[in-house]
Amino acid sequence: MSKKMIALIVVLLIVMIVIALFPNDSEVLSIDEMTSKVIDEYPGEVVYEGQSQMDSSSSMHEYSVRFQGTEYQLFVDEHVGTIHGLSKVGDADRDNDEEKRSQDVIITSEDALTIAKGHFDGELDSIELEEEDGRIIWVVELERNDLEAEIEIDAFTGEVLIIAYED
Repeated sequence: MSKKMIALIVVLLIVMIVIALFPNDSEVLSIDEMTSKVIDEYPGEVVYEGQSQMDSSSSMHEYSVRFQGTEYQLFVDEHVGTIHGLSKVGDADRDNDEEKRSQDVIITSEDALTIAKGHFDGELDSIELEEEDGRIIWVVELERNDLEAEIEIDAFTGEVLIIAYED
């Protein structure tokens, strides 16, 4: 190999190492872009709370969302914009009072039933509002012939979380 070829290979290796060690800052979402993602996903008053360093290469940005008198906390990954850890903040007594909990949701039981029937066409067996890991969910059970489906729906966003089938 010629000296020019070796020098070119060494320069290319150095460039590749620099790129790997120092990621392009343009890949990081701006606070405005992350805030827009939160506003698009969750209704209510959205407040940016600040940045939390998760490890040496990634940061999460904390937001609070206030809706119908309840405050929720969530985090947004600055690199891909995914939303993590939605949890209700505050009044623990409200967790045990079904009537007050139902005031905290956006998705009504009728909405949850419509969403569930979009995934499994059956007759309603039961529908309950529950809290699981700090998340308020609708648990909808539908039956058709000898098959039953239990569908868990996020009561704040309407996202289907789990569909479980039983014979």
